[in-house]
Amino acid sequence: MRNNRALDKPTVVFVQFTNPGAYPPIEHAAELFSKAGWSVRLLGVSVKGVDALRMAEPLHQRTLLFGRPRSGLLGKLHYLAFLGFAVAMALRWRADCLYVSDALVSPVGLLLAIIRPRVLIVYHEHDSPERPASGRLFSSLVYWARNRLARRADLVVAPNRHRGVALLAENGIASDRLFVAFNCPSLAEIRSAPVPRLPIGASAPLWILYHGSIVPDRLPPAVVEALALLPREFCLRVIGYEPAGARGYVDALKAHSQVLGLGDRIEFVGTVPSRSDLLGFADVSHVGLALMPMAPGDINMEHMTGASNKAFDYLARGLPLIVSDRPDWVSMFVNQGVAQACDPRSPKSIAAAVNHFLRSPDQHYQSAQTGIGLIRDQWNYEHQFAPVLTHLEALLHQKSASR
Repeated sequence: MRNNRALDKPTVVFVQFTNPGAYPPIEHAAELFSKAGWSVRLLGVSVKGVDALRMAEPLHQRTLLFGRPRSGLLGKLHYLAFLGFAVAMALRWRADCLYVSDALVSPVGLLLAIIRPRVLIVYHEHDSPERPASGRLFSSLVYWARNRLARRADLVVAPNRHRGVALLAENGIASDRLFVAFNCPSLAEIRSAPVPRLPIGASAPLWILYHGSIVPDRLPPAVVEALALLPREFCLRVIGYEPAGARGYVDALKAHSQVLGLGDRIEFVGTVPSRSDLLGFADVSHVGLALMPMAPGDINMEHMTGASNKAFDYLARGLPLIVSDRPDWVSMFVNQGVAQACDPRSPKSIAAAVNHFLRSPDQHYQSAQTGIGLIRDQWNYEHQFAPVLTHLEALLHQKSASR
């Protein structure tokens, strides 16, 4: 039996097969566990392109990263080694709750549940995996483990209801175990200073901000082409990194901007390690880009409202949005008065949406105030995550009382 001191400070271990510093909702959840009196540990792997991303202290000191994954057979061996390492560390830290944050680490949850049946398991699926094609042994095993863990988990968390319901339906999971938590900023990240009026006619540039993974689906070449159609005071600021499948895309965008004579109006900042510095760039920007393809190819791209943290980050700092003219995005953001919609394939459509704020500075200001209000009232992680934490603590109390 554990002593009373240990029971007073339960331990939650987050595990993910990537750098958890790249996932703001993981950082926010970890902070809320810590504020609620839990001991927090985070496990992940070092990943090229996002190594620089890190959580604020003291969470950074509580994050342990395994070595960078390899390719081929060495990659499979590395993966198996990480699974064993994660189980060993969760046992060493005597986890009361294992917080599994992606499908690739589902085997960790299954193994720990066998070794320590009383451990609480949370499966938070930030990105839904595709059903593997026939003959893909590794992918099929991961997918099988993911489904088994979802059925075993005490709680299943999804970034929006569509993804969560799809997971439940596939695995026959009772609806009372599903919790939805939008990937929102924390209350502490809301802009504290007043939002300035749009400086129409000023010599200072008006910054269009994009942050996140730099890929054609999220930052299409049409955005650069739209800049050529806008007044010269509009400039584009790009913050983020190229994931494995988009190496060289930044160079292609730079070359495209030079051909169009826009080199002096586009700033590529690169990776910004800390959330506070990233949000600081929003404070000196004016409009935020949160674009999705018009014809998504998988469930993640099809159902991104709630899952895309960048839209909420922009709103928290007083930036109205430019979003894709998709029904879900229009319903969630345009109809709330905090965004303009466009066709992300059309430079003319993007330029018209951005230029709307130039023509309507009062609406820009009102949209900024409305966005901050929505973040303060409901689109913050404290509000979104409270039911998850409350339910977990109730389950922990029940298990402790039954010992």
